[in-house]
Amino acid sequence: MADDYWAKWSINKAYELGLVGGIGDNKYGPNMTLTKAQVLQMMYNMWISKHPEDKLSGEASNWYEHALTWAKANQIIKEDEVSSFEPDSDVTREQACVYLYRMVENKQLNIPFVDPYYWTFSDLENKSEETKEAVKSFQKAKIISGVSSNSFAPDKILTRAQMATIMERLMLSYGTM
Repeated sequence: MADDYWAKWSINKAYELGLVGGIGDNKYGPNMTLTKAQVLQMMYNMWISKHPEDKLSGEASNWYEHALTWAKANQIIKEDEVSSFEPDSDVTREQACVYLYRMVENKQLNIPFVDPYYWTFSDLENKSEETKEAVKSFQKAKIISGVSSNSFAPDKILTRAQMATIMERLMLSYGTM
């Protein structure tokens, strides 16, 4: 990764905090996409880094089982979504934002509004109210941004660099979470 890569600092910080890992050979793969299971695992890592008492124990049948169990228990994956949840499918920017928003809401964390202004993203017009609120809240807290002043690109697949940046900003915003 080049020294001037836009997300290098966030990736390094997220790695130091144990939130993300590499892909081997001392590489991160910042432009690689993420699956739903990978995002939930990163969120679980972030949560248990500050709340080790919530770490699940016991044998897992796969690498993401504890993260998925935690996500279901905390309504990050809602009951009506469980049967259609595909852990190996790519995660969109919208889905990741909603998962993180549900974690923040469920854990009763207050989103710090840093910026009173909100850019209306035209591509959120036909999205759910939950999606709109998640994006608005995280945008005002300077945790996420759009791909332009009027586009969030909710259906675009999330990259590893984007997720590391979001997680690093969440940790900075909440401190101890």
